[in-house]
Amino acid sequence: MQFLITAYDGPGMLEKRMAVRPRHLENISRVKGKILCAGGLLDAEGKMKGSVLIIDFAGREFLDEYLKSEPYIREKVWERVEVEPMNVVVLNGELQEAPKAPEKKSARGFFDRCEEIEDRAVCKKSDVKFYPKK
Repeated sequence: MQFLITAYDGPGMLEKRMAVRPRHLENISRVKGKILCAGGLLDAEGKMKGSVLIIDFAGREFLDEYLKSEPYIREKVWERVEVEPMNVVVLNGELQEAPKAPEKKSARGFFDRCEEIEDRAVCKKSDVKFYPKK
């Protein structure tokens, strides 16, 4: 699952950000195969004011574990962090395959598990036990 992380530095954090940056980059290198894109947000003067990451983890719980180890969070450089799930469509100039929709279960498959008993169908794997026969 892919996530867009947008993190904003607190006021006056540029100096602290630069001091913590080597640890931040080291932490990112631990998950470099999961980072699709990352960079600093810039203010009008071209100075860093935050960060953006597009990251691919198996689920939100893995992302949360990564964020717990993030030096910019632990050192309170980032004042606000927004996380949103996303779907990367173009990566390195290439269209990506659309995510597959979950397989729908048909009612027909459900009724295939039923047995006919007298004038009703009894479905063993259901909370509902009896269905009128048509």
